[in-house]
Amino acid sequence: VPYDNPQDMERARFVQEGFYWNACFFTVLWSLYHRLWLASAVLVLVYVAESMLVERLGLGMLSDLLIQLGISVIFGFMASDLLGRALRSRGYELADVVVSKNLTGAQHRFFERRLEERLEQKLNELPKAL
Repeated sequence: VPYDNPQDMERARFVQEGFYWNACFFTVLWSLYHRLWLASAVLVLVYVAESMLVERLGLGMLSDLLIQLGISVIFGFMASDLLGRALRSRGYELADVVVSKNLTGAQHRFFERRLEERLEQKLNELPKAL
């Protein structure tokens, strides 16, 4: 899903829809890398609260591991939404939905469409010659 900066098309950012494995396995580090400060803080608080709750209830290490794995999987599914929300807060707008097998193909399709739209606009602005 491309997010476009209205002032500069070259600053477009692409966000893959779906599950993010990196976000699942490296939850806090991944969110810090992507400058998702609030998500990072919430994750730390959730992990601390979860560890305290598991200890207080006297659950074993396996329960602790399974709960943390569940939190990580949920975060992996939420990652694309969090990235999109962060881009919108930084002034980007959802520009299009592009289906492609990889990032390069998505970029090619997006910029091809965008350039065709701009060319049509320029042609429509030209005076009509009889």
